[in-house]
Amino acid sequence: MITMPTGFKSDHLLRLPASRRSGPEGDTVITTFNTENLLYLPDNNPARPGDNRNFFTPERIETKLTKLALAIRLELRRPEIMILQEVGGIGILQELGRRVNAVSGSNYVATSFKTSDRRGLEVGFLWDSSRVELLEAAQLSGPEVEAAFGPSSPSPGREPIVGVFKIRGQRITIIGNHFKSMLGNEAFAGLLDDDLSARITEAQRKDQARAVRRFVNSLLDHDPEALVMVAGDFNDTQFGQRNENEEADYPLAILEGRGGAAH
Repeated sequence: MITMPTGFKSDHLLRLPASRRSGPEGDTVITTFNTENLLYLPDNNPARPGDNRNFFTPERIETKLTKLALAIRLELRRPEIMILQEVGGIGILQELGRRVNAVSGSNYVATSFKTSDRRGLEVGFLWDSSRVELLEAAQLSGPEVEAAFGPSSPSPGREPIVGVFKIRGQRITIIGNHFKSMLGNEAFAGLLDDDLSARITEAQRKDQARAVRRFVNSLLDHDPEALVMVAGDFNDTQFGQRNENEEADYPLAILEGRGGAAH
C-alpha cells in the first residue's frame, strides 16, 4: 500500500495527466508502456551478476503495481489496447489489469508468452475486452526470429508478440516489440564511434528490425489493405549513427522499409 503524505487530498489526482496530448483524439487509443522490470523474483531464482534482489521484494512490487495502475487510469486514460514491455509473465500482467478494473469499470485482459530473455521478461498485451476483441495472439517465430531474438541470437531477448484485434468492426494486426537494449557491450561508448565493431548491440537490433519488417511484408503481400501496427520499445533513435545510410541502415528506417532495406 502507498501512504499519502500528510495534507494530501485524493482530488489532487484529478488534475492529472501531467503531460499534454498532441493532435486531436481519435476513437481508439493504442499505446505502448515499458513497465521496467515488473516481475516477481522466485525464491529459487539463483542470483546473477547485476541482480538487485531487494528491488523485487513483495513490498516494492506492491508499490510498483499501485503506481502503474494509477498511471494507466490517470495518465494514459485507460487505452483500449496497451503493448507492455518488461512484464514478468501473464500472471503479474493480469494482476495489473485487475487493479485497474477494480476501480474503473474496465475489463482489461492480459496475454503474453514466455521469451528467451534470461530474466523472464516478456512483451504482452493488456486490452479492454468491453471495447475491443482479441481474435488471436501468438509469438512471432521462425528461423529469422530465432536468430535475431531467440537462443541462437548474440544476446537472447524478447521475441515479439502478435495480436489480431477487432476494433469497431475493423481488424488490425499489432506487433509488439522490445528490441535489444543499447546498454552493455560498450554500445553507448561506441554510439558515435566510427568503429562499428564497438556497437555490438546495434547489429542485433538491425537483425530484429529486419525480421519484424519481413513479417509485416508477408502480411501486406497477402492483403495490401491490411491494417498493421508495429509498436513497442525499439531502444533506438529516429536517425542513423555515423557510417549508417540515413535512408535505410538503422533499425527504425528498416522497419519503415525505406530504400528497399527489407523485402
